Amino acid sequence: GVDCEESTLSGVVFVRGPLEPADAFELDTFVPGTDLYFVDLQGNIRNLTEGLHDGPADVRDPAVSPDGRSVLFAMRLSELTGHEIYELDLETGEAERLTNDAKPLPSAGIATNRDPTYGPDGSVYFVSTRAGLLADGGQRLDADLYERLPDGTLIQRTFTPHIERKPVYF
Repeated sequence: GVDCEESTLSGVVFVRGPLEPADAFELDTFVPGTDLYFVDLQGNIRNLTEGLHDGPADVRDPAVSPDGRSVLFAMRLSELTGHEIYELDLETGEAERLTNDAKPLPSAGIATNRDPTYGPDGSVYFVSTRAGLLADGGQRLDADLYERLPDGTLIQRTFTPHIERKPVYF
């Protein structure tokens, strides 16, 4: 955890742009025109992701690290690919793509990775449709919870026929 007496707020990270669809379980829609921003306490706004894409992107799901030094987010660059998970260092502006498999699936649909959050010991948790299975009702791809260990190893943590969303680590 973060010692609140020793930490200071320097700003807020947020996504700006169209954020549709309204259906929380729809993970496969491409809504370009969003970016990740930082606003400092003086009101200065800085686009954090504009240098990571050439055309309009679909940026979602920011999660700031417990120490406030980095932020995870999901970004989709075209309608032909899904969201990938990125981690951006807030001091240097350097970003690393943590997933690299958001592409069309053999069984139909597009693999996508969303809702990243920090876990203990440097792990990153996120939901993904990479398995290519249908959720109950057969209308959408199932999204299960995955853990990315600090060494890059991926572990599937849930195996349900229901769409997982918005993991939070306490």
